Amino acid sequence: MMQCLLFTQAEAAWRVPHETDPGDSVNEGVVEAATVAAAVDVIPEWFQQFLDHRQASKPLAHTMKAYRRDFVAIANLLTGGEPVRLSSADITRDSMRAAFAAFAADHEAASIRRCWSTWNVLCTFLHTNELLAANPMQLVGRPKLKKPLPEALPRTAVEALLSAVTQESDARRTDWKERDLAVILTALLAGLRAEELRLVDVG
Repeated sequence: MMQCLLFTQAEAAWRVPHETDPGDSVNEGVVEAATVAAAVDVIPEWFQQFLDHRQASKPLAHTMKAYRRDFVAIANLLTGGEPVRLSSADITRDSMRAAFAAFAADHEAASIRRCWSTWNVLCTFLHTNELLAANPMQLVGRPKLKKPLPEALPRTAVEALLSAVTQESDARRTDWKERDLAVILTALLAGLRAEELRLVDVG
């Protein structure tokens, strides 16, 4: 008979992500916590084995809670609200695609990526232990990360910098201000990082 592990509703309601989760809203957190808390509070034995395996690497406590929360969220969709009934045979490309499509309907991109990551690690564990023929998660879509644009100098700072380069003073003298200006403009127009500019070989 399959052994189970109980976890409290308080644990399920404590929504702390194990990855950066800036896109989550407060409402989404409340809904997700309520959904998990209302679910059957048992998990399959093979998932407990996965948790034991991850525990050996001494992860943070909230990481372990996030593993369990993400598992329950998708397992609920796969089993109609009874995660303990989920078997590795139920984890297929099509079932995971359908479950994540439903999960994505009311979750932010960051939450979807975090949950996808949990299941990717889980399916890799199952495959490695010959409980799953292959990891289907590479065939399950996930939102792409937005690449933030680098911060540029404000216009006033650029104007002050160019003015300082082109004008000599008692505090700054140069033999070739055109060269200095060329270096500064190249850095600005090429988008060099401050560290890259500091390492420029003027010679």
